[in-house]
Amino acid sequence: MWQVLLPHCSPPSCRPFHGRLRTKSLQQGHILVRRCRRARAGQGRHALPPLIKAANPSIQTLCALLGDDLTTLKVQTDSDYSILLMEQAQFINENMSRMGAVQQREQKLKLFQIEEDGQKADASLSATKEAVSKLAETHHRLATGGTK
Repeated sequence: MWQVLLPHCSPPSCRPFHGRLRTKSLQQGHILVRRCRRARAGQGRHALPPLIKAANPSIQTLCALLGDDLTTLKVQTDSDYSILLMEQAQFINENMSRMGAVQQREQKLKLFQIEEDGQKADASLSATKEAVSKLAETHHRLATGGTK
């Protein structure tokens, strides 16, 4: 079912994307902090703090929208994995008498694999949402000079 939502991104293959997103966000945050410190010390040529303040509403809106999208995606992913579990359990129940012991074991192991994949996808989406939330908070602190 998740293939319908993300045709080119299965949950295991999304992990590198989320890791790159977090790494890239951290790198950009470090660059902004360095530029901000230079500008405050008079070493920078750019007036970065006014730019950060001007961009803050857009960044906050973007992060809020991303957070909402991630929440929606998480709900849909949970639903899809629940459907996959029910379909697999139904398949096992309907075909139990036709399968040998090895086939029954293989089909039951698929249930555990589906559950594990669902938990990994949930954890990945939660971590991504947390990273977006931290990005919004960090940018807001930069824009307000460290106050909440």
